[in-house]
Amino acid sequence: MKWIDFRGARGSNTGDDFHELWATRQAIRLLSNEDGLEAIAVEGLIASDEAGAPPDTWDGVDCTLYFGGRDAIEADHIRIEQLKYSAAYPNKSWTIARLVAGRRGQSVIARLAKAWKGLTTLGSKTSSARAVLISNQPVDEDVLSVMQRATASSLKVPKRKPTATAAPEVRLA
Repeated sequence: MKWIDFRGARGSNTGDDFHELWATRQAIRLLSNEDGLEAIAVEGLIASDEAGAPPDTWDGVDCTLYFGGRDAIEADHIRIEQLKYSAAYPNKSWTIARLVAGRRGQSVIARLAKAWKGLTTLGSKTSSARAVLISNQPVDEDVLSVMQRATASSLKVPKRKPTATAAPEVRLA
């Protein structure tokens, strides 16, 4: 089997294609309205919901789905999604190390958390807000286990980036 080089534009284009197809798929759902989806935004939230927050608050948001309303005030439920696609490594798992990799505040999990926090300040109904990572890559079992433990207890966010030997829950906080 011939190896395909996904460096550069080809790899970037496959990710762009995934984003565009995902957003189109969500837009088609608007036509049926069977699950209460009333609005979508691509690359952030709708403009009125983004107003007043620092622009980088929404850097981790590729698609926003509004259920039961057309903005954060009206919606009964909002889901923010970050999309990650890899044509080169479709079997590479999302591990804790991958989720927290990068400069402080710039990791996949940090960007989603920042957007979720920003979303929860928009209105009383946004307490049902969800942040979701959509990927063609599997999630490591340890991540699922840590997420379950983290939701069962309160976590204190450390002031400094945790070390690699810190508890997994602390590394995700």
